[in-house]
Amino acid sequence: MKKTVIHYFSGTGNTAHAAYVLGDALTEKGWSVEYVHINIKSDTEKNADLHIFMYPVFALSFPYGFLRYIKKLKDGSDAKTAVIANHGMINMNGGVNTGTEGNGPARAASILKRKKYDIFFTGAVGYPENITIAANAIPDNDIESITISADTKIRMMADDISAYKPTMKKYGHIMSIVSMLFGFIFKVAGRRHIGKFYNADEDCNKCGMCVRSCPAGAIKLVSGKPVWKWNCEACLACFNICPKKAINISIARILTFGLVMIIPIILLINYFDSLYGNTVGSLLNNVFPVIKPFIYMLTVLISYCFLYVAGSIIADKIIFIMEQIPVIKKIFHFTYSKKIKRYKAPDYRAPE
Repeated sequence: MKKTVIHYFSGTGNTAHAAYVLGDALTEKGWSVEYVHINIKSDTEKNADLHIFMYPVFALSFPYGFLRYIKKLKDGSDAKTAVIANHGMINMNGGVNTGTEGNGPARAASILKRKKYDIFFTGAVGYPENITIAANAIPDNDIESITISADTKIRMMADDISAYKPTMKKYGHIMSIVSMLFGFIFKVAGRRHIGKFYNADEDCNKCGMCVRSCPAGAIKLVSGKPVWKWNCEACLACFNICPKKAINISIARILTFGLVMIIPIILLINYFDSLYGNTVGSLLNNVFPVIKPFIYMLTVLISYCFLYVAGSIIADKIIFIMEQIPVIKKIFHFTYSKKIKRYKAPDYRAPE
């Protein structure tokens, strides 16, 4: 019996659902299927006739945890390999609401190819979107119709994958550039701050489900309540699956980190305008007039990055201390997201 390993990264359960639909379809075709739920502790030593890598789309790219995982893989020994992205969908009407995967499958395929995996299939499928920190989850009837359509597409993919049918989706240069740019910004900064915008309010029952569900190990319990570290994946699992809807976006936290982002750039621009306008500016004008703007921008950028990182770490520590004071804690619990309808895959199973 031929063996396949399905490696999947999942937060709110869409990709996990897709992985098991695909696995069931392959099992019906006579394959032996093993599943690897990609997280901070995943085993990368897996041998099989066929490898399938599945991930949810984050910022037109893939989750950092997925990237870290495939980069840690050993020699693929030329095993047949498929890559499938899962992007969010809002409805079945077409247009932007159908979502897009960026060029993530092609980039993942390139990395796996260097690991000596024989890539013959790349593709994408759309499941219900889960970005409920911004708006309500889509209506239940749309969730059902999108899921049924996606499951059908996954089973069709199983036919091609089982037969080793070459199917490589191509992506244009503009999409590739945009995807890589958004993905890089999100990987370096965006995802880390989502976790720092969360806090758990008085409805938290200290069940620890958020900790168990986090694929990045980014949540720890302090006095029984969750605290987010800087390695958040922004998969939204904790936000969406909390049984008490106790995890919410803190407006005060957003404003605090927003100030940490804005104030350094204002101070630095004023400082370097003054600096380059005097002694240093005169020297640059006389000796290196062409490169003066580049030196200016580079100096501001390096200084800003340092101040922003340092300021964010300090702000995080100060916020944690302030949240221990009952009166101030109420300010940080002020949120817009408490009444938002959450989303998790219909067959979502909480990690043990």
